Amino acid sequence: MLNGPIIALDSSLRQIPESLDQRQRLYLDGIRYSIEMADVAYTRLLRSLLAISEDGKLPEGVGFPAVFLDAWSVVDSVHRLRTLVRYAPGLANSPPKEVFSRATDTVEDLRNAVQHLTGEYVKDSTEHDLPWGRVLWVAGPKDGGALTLRLMVAGACTMTRHEFVNPCGQRFYPPIDKVSLDAHGLRMDLSETMRAVQSIAKHLEAGWREAIGPNPVALGSDLTVSLDLHPGDAGPAPKGKEPPVP
Repeated sequence: MLNGPIIALDSSLRQIPESLDQRQRLYLDGIRYSIEMADVAYTRLLRSLLAISEDGKLPEGVGFPAVFLDAWSVVDSVHRLRTLVRYAPGLANSPPKEVFSRATDTVEDLRNAVQHLTGEYVKDSTEHDLPWGRVLWVAGPKDGGALTLRLMVAGACTMTRHEFVNPCGQRFYPPIDKVSLDAHGLRMDLSETMRAVQSIAKHLEAGWREAIGPNPVALGSDLTVSLDLHPGDAGPAPKGKEPPVP
């Protein structure tokens, strides 16, 4: 998020012991990447919405599809995270796990809705007029402490009435908060969802750090490989022929 990544470079979730079985390794990598993908998408979304709030327009190179791509990417990544946390071997039920599950209840229905646009969710066009939804947020405070309520609507729409997010009586985290995705009759508070992701990440990090001990013999985490091919390099010779002489 804007204060820095949820998963730091020295996170225990990057420490995968060589002795760990393949199934657990896949779950841990899946959990970490789901958290990081949601974090990247939400951070980009916040930057776009902050630019709109300050300048009144999208930053150069960022259009409506980019905003909604990031919003729906949060939904998709958190949905994947919920599944992995639920079924990860050796991850016992705990109060933080239950809190995370309750805080992300809407994710599954919203993700299924956009995955099945040609099915049940588009039969009643009057009820679900916005298949890609609205992104809503609260910006501020400006001089004098005023908050600004904003929204963006994706695609063609016959709706003439739109409801903003109501921040009254709720804690506000400036400069952008209460970012929500409203689609298919559902509304998901992406800001609260990402705070829940951050909380479960810290819980998982602490548990895993305790499980592996202080000095694990760990596999490398993530890898970049580069191979240069120069014009004129001799390729493999055709079958039955000698390779060309350089």
